[in-house]
Amino acid sequence: MVLSVRLTGGVLGYTAIQGRAVGAPGRSTDLERRRLKLAVVAYPRMASGSLGLIESFRASHDPQAGLIGAHITLVFPVDLDAEELTPELQAVATTTAPFSVSLSAVRAAVGIDGRSYALLESDRGGELVSRLHDRLYSGALARHVRSDIRYEPHVTVGSCERLPDCVRMASEFNAVWRPTLAHIDALALLDLDGSGLREHGLFTLRGEDALVRDPHRIVSASPGHVPSLPAIERAAARLFRDAAPAELLEHVTPESTLLASQEAGTLWVALGDDDEPVGFARVEVAGAGVHLAELDVHPTHGRRGIGTALVRTVEDWARSRGFARITLTTYRDIPWNAPFYASLGFVVVPEGDWDASMRRRFEEEAGLDSERPKRVVMTRHLVST
Repeated sequence: MVLSVRLTGGVLGYTAIQGRAVGAPGRSTDLERRRLKLAVVAYPRMASGSLGLIESFRASHDPQAGLIGAHITLVFPVDLDAEELTPELQAVATTTAPFSVSLSAVRAAVGIDGRSYALLESDRGGELVSRLHDRLYSGALARHVRSDIRYEPHVTVGSCERLPDCVRMASEFNAVWRPTLAHIDALALLDLDGSGLREHGLFTLRGEDALVRDPHRIVSASPGHVPSLPAIERAAARLFRDAAPAELLEHVTPESTLLASQEAGTLWVALGDDDEPVGFARVEVAGAGVHLAELDVHPTHGRRGIGTALVRTVEDWARSRGFARITLTTYRDIPWNAPFYASLGFVVVPEGDWDASMRRRFEEEAGLDSERPKRVVMTRHLVST
């Protein structure tokens, strides 16, 4: 089964948003405020007109506007003393260079608490923020990382009770907003003391590491990689628990199947900095084409282009061997499923156009009868180079 998930986060805590997670601004309980003491944010610097537009909009639509300026959360509230966290921030700041991101447009999303949020997201440079987030979650913060929640950087510009209101809010903002380059050059340590937010310290980025190294490489899997892959599949499935039945998510591909694919040369892995797998793709030959049977990326390495890189590797392999197409099945209306593959050039195949191979794959991968109306077959036709 092909599953993919995108998640994001907010300053005062995690709230699932239809498979994502964002903060619930201004809605932390007293208990949460006592337990969650410190957070780290970055205040993106940009042209005064752009920042003024954001802050003016937040003043009308974001309950946090009176507590904190426009920000990107890097470390979510943790129960640590400032004296313990300060050396960690100093170490990161002295080795990390300032960088820029493009803040492109606002997207509306719904939280499980029934509230909706308007999130200003990046189309370029977001992966640098993600790497900075990962760098911060080491040392004293390592035990606080949420491996079940995928980080996605954003600036919250508003919240509302109903999704249609936030959709209109996003449209209103995007009508006057133009993609803007913002600079990240400092880390702010915030103290959530129960009565509000207090800035405990500011740490200027003044290192030489530009955070632009390739965080992964795609290689053909070796037998030694296979034992690590079921854990990646399980982690990805946990993120999918709000979108698919538990019976389907409990399934893990047997190692014997993975080994057979490895021996056939149809299994690829994405390796992290320590050369351990962080994602994988597996295909099966299907007549004149190949079928993408699995694509999984561990949530802690998500939102960095690894899934896209794995798909492109599969495409290059299939094209070099003369295959005419790649097929897959996935969920139709979940934004990080069919829309993700559509962005890579896949198109939905109407059921009336399915051949026997497509129909067989759909029946196998749909699982429960209740899921069949929700899923589609997609294909990408390959052009030889």
